[in-house]
Amino acid sequence: MSKILTVIRELKNLRSLKPASLTDVLASECALGLDFAEEYKEYVLAYGVITAKRVDITGVSEFPRLNVVEVTRKEREANPDLPDNMYVIENTGLDGLIITQDETGAVYAVTAGQAPKKIFDSLADYLTDLQKDM
Repeated sequence: MSKILTVIRELKNLRSLKPASLTDVLASECALGLDFAEEYKEYVLAYGVITAKRVDITGVSEFPRLNVVEVTRKEREANPDLPDNMYVIENTGLDGLIITQDETGAVYAVTAGQAPKKIFDSLADYLTDLQKDM
């Protein structure tokens, strides 16, 4: 099993929706004009969207609040400096902080008006860090 799927399975209070289809994943990439990182694709194909203790990760979903396309489009409107190759994996709800990922899998912290700051090499590392103090 891949690292991202192992990490997700170990999250506390994990809830997920139905897995995304490959067609829906490709349509989401097309809608945003980018490619998702391989681990993100693995995640959405297995889970669709997840919520767990301290985290709600966007995915391919019919629910706008957790839909990667809707959330990313909204953030692009609010922050025109958000790079086109990034998509939102989490809106933290804290002081305008969003967490994004690029096609390489790197994870960034982004606040409007500031350059993205790389915080992790992968979504798996980000999720592991969030859960380690629990």
